[in-house]
This record gives sequence, C-alpha cells and structure tokens, in this order.
Amino acid sequence: MEKIVNRGLKIDLHIHSRFSSKKDGKKVVDNTIENLPVLIENLEHNNVGMCAITDHDFFSYDLYKKLKEEENKDNCIKKVLPGIEFSVEFEPNKEIHIVTIFDDKDDKKVEKIEEIMTKGIGKERYLEGKFTRRDYFDV
Repeated sequence: MEKIVNRGLKIDLHIHSRFSSKKDGKKVVDNTIENLPVLIENLEHNNVGMCAITDHDFFSYDLYKKLKEEENKDNCIKKVLPGIEFSVEFEPNKEIHIVTIFDDKDDKKVEKIEEIMTKGIGKERYLEGKFTRRDYFDV
C-alpha cells in the first residue's frame, strides 16, 4: 500500500463552513467558498498539511473541490479529504458529534455524498436535527 504520509504532519479535520450555521450560528457566516483564501492563509500560517471541512450533517462538494485544488499548489497543504461531522443520538437524550472522513480515491463517489445528504438517505434519516445511532451507520 502506498503511504500518504512519510513524516510528521499537522492535520485539521474539524473545519466548519457557513453550512454549519444551524449549529454554530453567526461565527461561521463568513466561512464561504469566496473566503477560502482566508482559510488557506491560516492553514499555511499553522503549517497544516492535511485538512477536511467537516460541516455539521452536510457536505458541499463545490467547497471540497475548491479547497482540494490547493493540493496541486506550492504550499503546505498536501491532502484535502471529504468529511462530515454527524450529530448522532447514541443514547436517549445524549447527542454526540462524530467527525467522519471519507475515502477520496473515487471522485464520483465523493461527488454523490452531497446528494445522499440532501436528497437521499441522509435527508430521510436526519430527524429533529440528529441521526439515531443506527441511521448514522446506515448513511
């Protein structure tokens, strides 16, 4: 198996965009695709080599692809992964957040994540602002 990482690497797999505003409120309102240069500047400032935007219960393919373009540039960002932070009720009245990272080898599958979350099983199973434990695993 080919290694992605050959040495120590700073990672940030818990970045939110404006799509997390239902849970994060106004603090993410400016985290848009147009403002990606601000995020990229901060990732470079902190020498972060691997990252993922993991919005609450949502995935934006356009935002992911735009940030993924940084992999081909001469900066510290070596890998951008697709992900979602799922809100899950594992026990009655106990919600936890699970940052879930997806394989990026098949871009056609990555592209379908947004549709699954907005029109497919993700939308069907997202009830009262969260997923049940079983629904999380089904999605």
